[in-house]
Amino acid sequence: MDDLIIDIVSVISLLFFFMSTFTTDSDPPPTPPIEPALEDCCQSGCDPCIFDIYQDALERYRQALQQWQARQDAGAATLPRPRRQN
Repeated sequence: MDDLIIDIVSVISLLFFFMSTFTTDSDPPPTPPIEPALEDCCQSGCDPCIFDIYQDALERYRQALQQWQARQDAGAATLPRPRRQN
């Protein structure tokens, strides 16, 4: 019984090791900016307005997301394809 428990613990340890290996992402996707609420604007005609700043940040986010997606697609293209079983 003790050997079975040790084997189970070993398997669980290996599972967590491999899960951490595969889930570690050194290139996480960009984070979208937080949209300001209507009441965040002071309505005094600021230049730039908080909504202008948000739109600029949103455009930078979209560009960063496209670049990130291109890197992900390029990385996926270099992965070996699984072999078919005959």
